[in-house]
Amino acid sequence: RRPSMRGRQPSQRRNSRATRGSANSFADDKSESMKDATENAVAALAKETTSRLDPFNVADELQQKKYEALHAPFPDVAPAFIDPEMVEIVEPHVLDRLQQLRITKIHREMMIRRKNLELTALRKQNDRLLDEQDEVATKIARLEAERTALREAYAARKWDPTLVMALAQGQDESPAVAHKGIHDYDDAQLIAVNLVENINKSIRRLGDEKVKTLTKMKDYRKRINYMEWENQYMDMQERAIELKYKDLQLLRVTKNLQAALKGEVGAEKDRERVEKLEARMAVISKTHKNKIERTSQQTRKLGAQLRDRTTENARLLRQLRELETAVSVREGIYRSRLESSGGDATPEAMAATRMKRITVRRRLVDIARAQTDEIDYLRNELDRLRQRTFPSFAHAVPHMTGPDEMDR
Repeated sequence: RRPSMRGRQPSQRRNSRATRGSANSFADDKSESMKDATENAVAALAKETTSRLDPFNVADELQQKKYEALHAPFPDVAPAFIDPEMVEIVEPHVLDRLQQLRITKIHREMMIRRKNLELTALRKQNDRLLDEQDEVATKIARLEAERTALREAYAARKWDPTLVMALAQGQDESPAVAHKGIHDYDDAQLIAVNLVENINKSIRRLGDEKVKTLTKMKDYRKRINYMEWENQYMDMQERAIELKYKDLQLLRVTKNLQAALKGEVGAEKDRERVEKLEARMAVISKTHKNKIERTSQQTRKLGAQLRDRTTENARLLRQLRELETAVSVREGIYRSRLESSGGDATPEAMAATRMKRITVRRRLVDIARAQTDEIDYLRNELDRLRQRTFPSFAHAVPHMTGPDEMDR
């Protein structure tokens, strides 16, 4: 699309035609000039309208300028200066040919320069187009990915609608959010019951086959281990019999062994063993009776001591009651004396009374302690007199040893 070129070519033809027809007549020249002016005005108006309405006008103008710059006619080249002496030496047609070749060379160099510029522009345009191709390819890939995602989302929305269903607790296997107990059904899927049952049947069948295979392997291994154990057992029995036979071969035969083999020593040994056991039983019975007697004596002694202690406690209890009665009587006497004296006492009298009371209490404590010491002394004396009258072997019991202990 080159509207400017199309607009200019008629004018050039008209100009050349007008130039050639200038020798005819003045009227023809005037009419041609008017016609050219009209055509130029129409072309300018069309160009202005096109440039105003065409969105690619700027790009077309740039492309037209580049085209005109690359295809413009070569400028006139001035002939080279030739030395007059060279004119006299060289023939004129050779000089003319040299000038023509020089002009041709310059034109060719200018053409090569234009072609290089055109090649550079084409390379830049190629690089730009390659970059645009990469961008377009990237954009296409991105759009393809978006289209694939949209198709997947559409398929997911088509086959994954939001439904409200009532499920048993054992059939809801979606994971619950931690510490909340709320199930997340975003990635949940509904699976047909028959599919689950078929898969479970296949799993059970494969598991049963695996269990049967493992059971066969276990039984086979068990039989192998049992056979190995039997072999080891027979080998050990064989070795034991060999050792026993060797011991019998190396055994030294004595008289006692010969008598034992003949059966002459068995009855006598049994009789001696029975006598020893009877004697031992008699000693054990006697020792047992002695132990029972000592235990009975100790029990009686402890009973007597218990009765003595009980009697002594009763006596001390009576003494305590008598002392309490005496204290209460003395307190009554003291209160009566205090009341007879008027009920009021001086601090000196109160201090004396308190001191007297402390002295009496101390005296009673000393008397009780002396009586306790006297009771302990009398008890020890009683035990000593009893031991003198009735001999006791309690101190020798821990050092006595029975026949069983002696045998040990």
